[in-house]
Amino acid sequence: QAATTSLSLALTRMLRAIGIVPDAVAGHSLGHYTVLAASGILSEEMVLGLVSKRVACCEAMRTRDGGCMFALSIDEPAARALAKSAPYPMFPANFNSPNQTVFALARRHANAIGRFLDKRGIEWSRLPVTWGYHSPFVEPAGRAYLRHLKHCRFINPHMRVYSETTGAPVRLDFAARHAPNLM
Repeated sequence: QAATTSLSLALTRMLRAIGIVPDAVAGHSLGHYTVLAASGILSEEMVLGLVSKRVACCEAMRTRDGGCMFALSIDEPAARALAKSAPYPMFPANFNSPNQTVFALARRHANAIGRFLDKRGIEWSRLPVTWGYHSPFVEPAGRAYLRHLKHCRFINPHMRVYSETTGAPVRLDFAARHAPNLM
């Protein structure tokens, strides 16, 4: 995560150096951190520190089932229905497109859920991620992480920042409203 964020920040700096400056920014999950720096809400140093804290909070949960993630080729209504009918809890974590939904589920149920999806002819793939992000699996880490955010000094962005959940512009209350999405 630190390497991905560092690369994203370096690419942002490189683009600015050659005169390519965005009018607006938006990000999802780990991408929020680049948005925080690119928009001036936080410094790059603060952003990299927060990413490090994010990882540490998740690593502290190592003894728990932090979940895993599957991408399914189904739309939102089908995803919500599937979540209700699955033999084990599945949590829609992101609606990537009209025909792709990402779910978080318990690692211990991954094989059974895979068979359940195969029987229904649903195309799916297990994502190569460490945790079931944007779900109840990371809520304990999220609560610990929010304590770190309280020490950040957020300033107004110098460009438009858009929410990935609503598509609406966000202001200084970005952290308070979007902090759960940072996990």
